[in-house]
Amino acid sequence: MVHGGRVSAAAPYQYQIYDALSTAANEDGELKVFVEGIRGEISEDNSTMSPLLADQAFTGDWVNVLNVAMIYINITSDVASATDGLLIEHSADGGTTTISSDTFTINAGAEKTFSFQASTSHFRVIYTNGGSDQTLFQLQTTFKSVYGKPSSHRIQDSIVEEDDAELVKAVITGEDPNGVFQNAKVNNEAALSVTDFLFEAARGSIPGIKMFSIPGRKDSLSTSALDDLTQIPGTIVSPEPGGIQLEVVSSSTSDTSAGTGIQTLDLHYLDTSGAEQTELITLDGTTPVNTVATDIDFVQWCHAKTVGTAGVAVGNISILDTTGTTTYEYISAGGNQSLSARYKVPTGKTGYVVGWQASGITKKIDLRLRATVERFDRSLIPGVFLFQDILVLNDTASGYIPFALPLKMPAGAVVKMSAVSAAAGGDAAGQFDIVLVED
Repeated sequence: MVHGGRVSAAAPYQYQIYDALSTAANEDGELKVFVEGIRGEISEDNSTMSPLLADQAFTGDWVNVLNVAMIYINITSDVASATDGLLIEHSADGGTTTISSDTFTINAGAEKTFSFQASTSHFRVIYTNGGSDQTLFQLQTTFKSVYGKPSSHRIQDSIVEEDDAELVKAVITGEDPNGVFQNAKVNNEAALSVTDFLFEAARGSIPGIKMFSIPGRKDSLSTSALDDLTQIPGTIVSPEPGGIQLEVVSSSTSDTSAGTGIQTLDLHYLDTSGAEQTELITLDGTTPVNTVATDIDFVQWCHAKTVGTAGVAVGNISILDTTGTTTYEYISAGGNQSLSARYKVPTGKTGYVVGWQASGITKKIDLRLRATVERFDRSLIPGVFLFQDILVLNDTASGYIPFALPLKMPAGAVVKMSAVSAAAGGDAAGQFDIVLVED
């Protein structure tokens, strides 16, 4: 029995006192246990101090190491060993079959210590000398009953190649967004691969994250009012459908299912719940084609899906309300996608504008990045387009502005680019880049 850290000699059970402990009885007959440290034993069968001749080998005997925790081998030689001259062998059947082995090359004049766990029942050492006779050689194998710290260094000491080291091979593993643990990789230079977040977002390799570049263009900008960057004719402020059915029509009969221009197009929009939707529409030339959807709340963009031999729109393609009164999106003849620099963040998502770019094509242009977002706390302000950033460009100049801190856009926020020209005849083009993250 154990009383207050003491082992009673009258205990009804037998206790085995290991070599790492010593015992003594006091005057009351109680057995005291003292920890004396890690006791070891020299393996005489695998130790020698006899110098070897050139190319001569010392071969130790197989010894049982079932009760050994660690094997330590210390070597000193004034002559380098043969290549892989130190051989450590492990066996599970007394040496009939070698299960595993470790080899090392020993440099001349280097005192080295190696440590191994006793992984099998038997063990031995073989050492092969190099091409010269030794005058100094010491090979000592020590068994320890418990694990001991291999070596230690003061923090201020410089580490050199000859220092002993404990090799640790490890795999860095992390949990990906799908809940699967993935191992980290290294590149061709054996450096840990660290990928750029925006690059991975652009690749689509991060679940729940998408990245868009939203381009726009506007010719003949107003000199007195901010024009939205869109190719919709005669538009100062881009309209929003607000939950209706739309129609698609071309100014050319060649934009049709069997024509040379755009045959089908994808319309990307948000429905009245703010969810992302896409509808494939087959064109019928100058005859309007109604959308199946009747709840189109906001048009994001549209683009050709299939084309004829022209590869682009032959006529101007308009997306209007079913009365043909208001145009909500537009593809100019010779193009195959709309160019309206605007975007509405869908429900359940948060957008982050990471940068924007613009070009003043012919005149000095004053451009504004605008959003229905409060600039300071990034809260939604429906219908109020606050300036998020400003870029003034001389004619034929262009510029890109990356945001060190991306601009947060909550669900429902509308982001767009607008511009005003310093003189009549000014044209402008640009885009903004937005990363969309699932909430």
